[in-house]
Amino acid sequence: MEVSFFDRLGRGIQPTQAADVLYRHCKTIFDALDQAETEIRLLSNKVSGELVLGGSTIPANYLIPSLLNSFLLRYPDVSISLIQGDSREIVNQILLGNISIGIVGARENVPELEFVALFDDSLIVLAAPDFLRAYAPPFTLDCITRMPWIVRQPGSGTQLATESALQAAGFSPRMLRVLSVVDSTEALLRFVRCGLGIAVSSKLAARDYIQRGELVALDVPELQFHRSFYVVHNPQRHQFPVIRFFLNYLIDTVSQPASLPVK
Repeated sequence: MEVSFFDRLGRGIQPTQAADVLYRHCKTIFDALDQAETEIRLLSNKVSGELVLGGSTIPANYLIPSLLNSFLLRYPDVSISLIQGDSREIVNQILLGNISIGIVGARENVPELEFVALFDDSLIVLAAPDFLRAYAPPFTLDCITRMPWIVRQPGSGTQLATESALQAAGFSPRMLRVLSVVDSTEALLRFVRCGLGIAVSSKLAARDYIQRGELVALDVPELQFHRSFYVVHNPQRHQFPVIRFFLNYLIDTVSQPASLPVK
């Protein structure tokens, strides 16, 4: 690009219009660099900045919102972005560096990431009271596997735990009468509430439905449900104070099921 930045006027020189444009843009760039340096120093020395969290369905809807209130009151210079997906999606986003910390309902075999058990959640078999009138108790495994099922999509922590429990009881999940596959816990609960079939759900998520009498939990002795939630992060990435403090806050606050915030 052949452009003249200065005009020689006798013994002096005068910047051209092109020089004025270049100066203006250079000043903007250097001002931005100074601001970036200031913000990076703040990030390195105080709990501030944006924290990108990821949550599978249960944590994102029933746990994380309650936890954020007290954390943000303590650290008002922090802003939160929350990304929701199934457990597998959240783990993949952490690997890609798009999420700093995630809370998921299934532990994936990913050596690069660190999973720390956070709390246990009860999984229960649910049905609408009117739906059960067509069936006689006891609700054994043989009985419930003849019923229509509403299930979560593959990759969901709830679905993985359900399949594991069925396999442990000697039943292939492929033999279920699956009426519908849904991509959220709330959709699953509403399908069941409408009497379309039965489903397995987090007790934490179904609590309000049970208290209102819209759903009932079935006692199925052959099924032993156990599901843990994990906080997951990539220890190889640089951890600014906001990430370290939130990790410690999670582990200290959500150490026992009884300490879970009530929605």
